[in-house]
Amino acid sequence: MLHLEANSYLQQEKYLYHSSEYHAGEGFRPHDHEFCEFFVVLEGELEQTLNGRSAVLPAGTVQLLLPGDAHGIGCAPGCKFVRIFNCNVLREEFQKEFLHFSAELEIAPDDLLARGMIPPGARRKLIFEDCETLLARRGKFGRFRNALLRTLLSQLLWVLLRQSGVEENGAPKWLLDACAAMHREENFRAGLKRLVELSGRTQEHLNRTMRKHFGMTPRGYLTNLRLEAVFQELIQGRCDITSAAFRAGFVNLAGFRRAFRKKYLVSPRQIKELGHHSGSGGA
Repeated sequence: MLHLEANSYLQQEKYLYHSSEYHAGEGFRPHDHEFCEFFVVLEGELEQTLNGRSAVLPAGTVQLLLPGDAHGIGCAPGCKFVRIFNCNVLREEFQKEFLHFSAELEIAPDDLLARGMIPPGARRKLIFEDCETLLARRGKFGRFRNALLRTLLSQLLWVLLRQSGVEENGAPKWLLDACAAMHREENFRAGLKRLVELSGRTQEHLNRTMRKHFGMTPRGYLTNLRLEAVFQELIQGRCDITSAAFRAGFVNLAGFRRAFRKKYLVSPRQIKELGHHSGSGGA
C-alpha cells in the first residue's frame, strides 16, 4: 500500500489543499498517510474504501481522515464525474486546532463521526462557497490563507460534532451505538473483541471513554450484560445454571458465580429456585 509522508511544503505551510477530479473509471489507489486530511464532495458521487469498508459519498459529504486511515477514492459506479475539495493538514496543526475547537467539551477526535452530511441550506452554501473561493484564488491569500483554512476546518468539525450527538448525550454517539448493539445476544456472547469492533476505536480509547461516561470498564459493562441475561434465563426457568452461564458467554463457572452473587447478593441457585416456585416453568 502507498504510504504518504508530509512533504517539505506541508511541513512548512501546515495546510496543502487542492481539487481532486475523477471521471468514470478514474480514481486514486488505496493509501495511508502520516498527516490528517479532510475533504468535501462538491459534485457527483465519490466511491471510497476506508479501512476495508466501501461506501458511496454524495455531494455534501464531509470526510475526516486521521493518520493511519487507509483509503482509496474514485468516481462512483454510474457517475460520470466527481469533484472534491481536499486538504492535507499537518498532524500537529490538526491537534492544535482540534484542542482549540473542542475546549470544554472533553472530547477526542475519535469521539466524532468521521463522516457526515453537510445539511442543505445556508451552512452548506457557505461551506461550498469557501471551498470554491480557496480553489479559485490559490496562492493569492498570503497570510490569510491558513486563517481561512482553519475557519473551514472548524465549520466541518462542527458539522461532524452535531451529527455525533456529543453535545446532547454527554457520551459520544459511537459509544452509545456500540453499547446498544451489545445488548443483542450474539454480540455479548462474542465478548470484548466484538465491543471493540462495534466501537470502531482502539481498546485503550474505548476503555478511557467508557470509564469517563459510564464509570466502568468495557469488560465490566460486558459482564453486567451477561449477568442480566443469565438472571432472565433463571428467573424464567428456561434452563439450568451451567447452560445459562455458558450461553451468555461465561467460560469460568467459579468466576461467574462470584460475579453473580456480588451483583444480585444472592446465588444463581436461589434465583433459579425463585423462578421455579413462581411457576415460570422450565427445568
